[in-house]
Amino acid sequence: AWFGFSKSNFWPKALGGNGTTKQCWDLKGLSEEDYDESNSLLKFYYLLQASYHLHSVTFHIMTIILLLLLKKTSRKQQQQNTTTAVITTTTKKKKAFAARAYLKSLIQHCIALVLVGVSYLFASTRRLGAIGFFLFRFKFAIVTYVTGMYQCTDD
Repeated sequence: AWFGFSKSNFWPKALGGNGTTKQCWDLKGLSEEDYDESNSLLKFYYLLQASYHLHSVTFHIMTIILLLLLKKTSRKQQQQNTTTAVITTTTKKKKAFAARAYLKSLIQHCIALVLVGVSYLFASTRRLGAIGFFLFRFKFAIVTYVTGMYQCTDD
């Protein structure tokens, strides 16, 4: 996104561009219908964002279904066995933490998918949406890096 939009008149200087966010609202006399024809890079970026978040939502839902099916089959196998598995409280806490993190990620992707759709509906918000999605990905990369560094120091 940065390589494509850095020379655009709406990409702010704080993000390495040469424009101002004031230009986000200026469609230069274009109507809502013909705006996409003159800015195919923005249209492609929105399509890329929508496909990424739709893929992530679908992946989360499919894995939840798969885990529920596996859980049912493992319960049947445990009932057939005479020995029962002892689950410690730490294992339960870890599973609960993982489930919350998974659910949080699913909710974030759902919200992002809604934001992509809503901001794409209006030509005047597409440029701000592109800036917002770029910042969201940039923030996510930094948080992931810092979290990884923190986990490395715990070992």
